[in-house]
Amino acid sequence: MCLFNRCDNTCQPNYVYLRGPRGPVGPQGPQGPMGAMGPQGPIGPTGATGATGATGAIGPRGPRGPVGPAGPQGETGATGATGPVGPVGPVGPQGPTGATGAIGPVGPTGATGATGPVGPQGPAGTNDAIYAGVYAGTIATDTVLPIAQVEQTVGSTMIVTGSSVFITESGVYLVSYSLSGTPEAGGSDLSVSLYRNGVLVPNETLSVNTSAETEAVSRTILLSLTAGDFLSIYNTSDSTITLGSATLTVLRLA
Repeated sequence: MCLFNRCDNTCQPNYVYLRGPRGPVGPQGPQGPMGAMGPQGPIGPTGATGATGATGAIGPRGPRGPVGPAGPQGETGATGATGPVGPVGPVGPQGPTGATGAIGPVGPTGATGATGPVGPQGPAGTNDAIYAGVYAGTIATDTVLPIAQVEQTVGSTMIVTGSSVFITESGVYLVSYSLSGTPEAGGSDLSVSLYRNGVLVPNETLSVNTSAETEAVSRTILLSLTAGDFLSIYNTSDSTITLGSATLTVLRLA
């Protein structure tokens, strides 16, 4: 029998091979040369953190950094102990003159000076004078002093009435007035004022500071007076006074 297996329909032997059982594995041959490196595989999962290594040595100090912004102001600290007194510094320049201080109290009366030489003979007087006074009593403040006539020259043109000296002829007069006494408790001054026709003569108030002590004040002035004028003196102290004396002397000069 011919099995055709050719296109020319010729007969050709057709062999049938039968496989026998697998033989035992032979010994491993020698390792072949390393093949080319394959492509990199994907990154594997992160492994567990290893133990912390030992602290390394301190490195060298780096350069100084820029100055940072100022921080907020801290609380005020406790006051420190007072330091020792320093040496005295040099004297500074003289400062400006200060304001004038208040006038101090009147000092005690000085010793009586020697008698001066006799002055030149004055012009002939008019021989027209009157002297009035009061020497005891308690006088309230702002009250007329109750003077009465004590002496007068012969032919004087003046009279004393109603605690006043009345002028009957116009002219220039020398007027002297005085007061001595003691203020009551709480009073601080002794003061007397000269009045003309019931009105204070300008600048004719005499005062002295005192405190429950007897003091005295007096003055002599020139006044041009007119017939019909009258002069009187008042207690103008700041309190009632115990009177020592009060006098008013008037002399017509011309």
